[in-house]
Amino acid sequence: MSAIFGFFRIDGQPIHKETINVIVKKTSWWTPHKVHQLYEENRYFAHLASAQDAPLQIISKHKNYPHLSIVVDARIDNKTALVKQFNELKTSFTDVEIILWLYYKFGKDCVKHLIGAFAFAVWDDHKKELFIARDHFGIKSIHYYLDDKIFAFATQKKSIVHHPEINKYPDWIYLVNRFYRNDVQRDATEYKHVKQLIPAHYLVWKNKDLNIQSYWSFDTKKTTFYKDENQYIEHFEELFLQAVDRRLQRSTKTGSHLSGGLDSSGISSVAQHLLTSKYNREIETFSYTIHESMVDKVNFKNENPLVDAVVEFANITTANRIDTPTYRKIRHKIIQEATIFDGFSRSQNLDVEWELLLKAKERGIDTMLSGFPGDELVTSFARMYFLEYLERGDMIRYFNSKFKGKRDIPKLLAPLGVKIASYIPGFNAPSYFGYQYNTHLQKKHKNNVIKNGHYFNQNYINNNPDLQKALEIQYFNTHHENFPLSLKEYQANHICRLHTCRRIEAEKLAALHFNIEYRYPMLDLDLVSYVLSLPVEQKIAPDMTRRIYRRGMKPFLPDSVRLRDDKNGSLKPLASYLRPFKDGTGKQLLEEAKQANATDFLDVPRIELAISEGWRPDSFFYLMVIAKLVIDQKMSL
Repeated sequence: MSAIFGFFRIDGQPIHKETINVIVKKTSWWTPHKVHQLYEENRYFAHLASAQDAPLQIISKHKNYPHLSIVVDARIDNKTALVKQFNELKTSFTDVEIILWLYYKFGKDCVKHLIGAFAFAVWDDHKKELFIARDHFGIKSIHYYLDDKIFAFATQKKSIVHHPEINKYPDWIYLVNRFYRNDVQRDATEYKHVKQLIPAHYLVWKNKDLNIQSYWSFDTKKTTFYKDENQYIEHFEELFLQAVDRRLQRSTKTGSHLSGGLDSSGISSVAQHLLTSKYNREIETFSYTIHESMVDKVNFKNENPLVDAVVEFANITTANRIDTPTYRKIRHKIIQEATIFDGFSRSQNLDVEWELLLKAKERGIDTMLSGFPGDELVTSFARMYFLEYLERGDMIRYFNSKFKGKRDIPKLLAPLGVKIASYIPGFNAPSYFGYQYNTHLQKKHKNNVIKNGHYFNQNYINNNPDLQKALEIQYFNTHHENFPLSLKEYQANHICRLHTCRRIEAEKLAALHFNIEYRYPMLDLDLVSYVLSLPVEQKIAPDMTRRIYRRGMKPFLPDSVRLRDDKNGSLKPLASYLRPFKDGTGKQLLEEAKQANATDFLDVPRIELAISEGWRPDSFFYLMVIAKLVIDQKMSL
């Protein structure tokens, strides 16, 4: 749990410490335990550390490689394997020392040896170049900015945009698409000139030029075969325990969000097993439940019996229940959204998780285990399982397949048609039809954007070509890069889609507000690679969906949970995000924005009318967040 950032002056001007002090203060909104700083001529690195990351994560002028400087936000999971593989590495090495040695030894290929959650930057004084890398699934985020004067990078956008010389012009295409829940460009942010490095990519900056490359993708051709059925289960159990164990490291008090679902239940039970058997401590679980006064008011299935079953089965002694919402005024939510996320949270996670994280902080938790994104791969329903029969050429089983309990011939004919078309010389059928399908989905949003886009000031629209363009229908292929023709392609695309890393970014920053770090066993690279490689019969079969997971969790879960075949779609019963502006603070913030001349882009009369009539704020909540960014970060409207 860290924040890192750095600045390089391209124009030869000095880096002013007064400016850096302001940026450090703004980036320290979460009250880090320690701040490490490094000034070197025209460059600057900073590492803001939590208590568990207090060991130095910034190195310069090391005796073995004095030409290298590095700053790291990382948790390296395969440290033990690396020490065994390379004699020069020692178990006493910190994560930053391991990364630095790997870069010294392998250069850009250092990332091919790393497993974990990481974002780091290395300056090579011999080559006069900067190397920046982000982990495979984007658990750690990194942003960058380049103009004629400055190159900057940071895990949080605020570390960049609080520099007074940064161009803070908004990316209207990104903003409008975020308003209406459309997909966005993978590297886009609220600011047109501040970009996000895509997961599994690295960046090299040299001589004012940027070179961005992908360093990893799933092997969708590999299939794991065992003669003995039990070997699949044993290997899965080994990797699952390893995935959870890796995320218990460097945590003094670990919690788990236990919902009663398969993912969180398995993680909580395995964590309890490992903590009691290896570390002489226990897991604390945190579960949302329904207060007696809310039973008849909230449409929420009571998961308490399932939570109780897991707690009893795993011998968990500290199970926290959260049943009372903490009401936060709309004005406070908008301010926190702008402060913590520098814009939009990806799934309203700050609000959704608020009470749970507040309780966890009271209990002294520093690490929270999450079941996300189990559904994306490890515990996937594998609903597109029939694609594996298509890949095998087993057309009898392919056309006998069912989707959600029934035979859906059009759904079966479409992949078959794309596969046949892929044999046409020079024609990339998966890419073409993937584009057409995603364009069809995007058009469904067009009327919503046009009808509701007029919380914008019409005069501002008329005088702003960028906003005019943004209000038109946009196409961004961020779900499946191509039309998938195999189950492995489908699942690999699914877990690597933009939704995964964007939600993690939101959860990470929301938890940082409480000095807590979220960790994700279901994103362990070894685990997900293994599950992806399994034959379809291990994922879904007539006797069982989510087959490998249910079978692997038999020692850890009661059958009432392990074999459950229903799923509650609601995240929690306490969400208050869509409350009307009845407390008056929405109007108060609008008045502040008007006084600060931060409302040029807003249709103020329409918003004032909506507030007075108690409309739900979801239609213009994010517009008010942008107004707050104009006030606080001088976004250039």
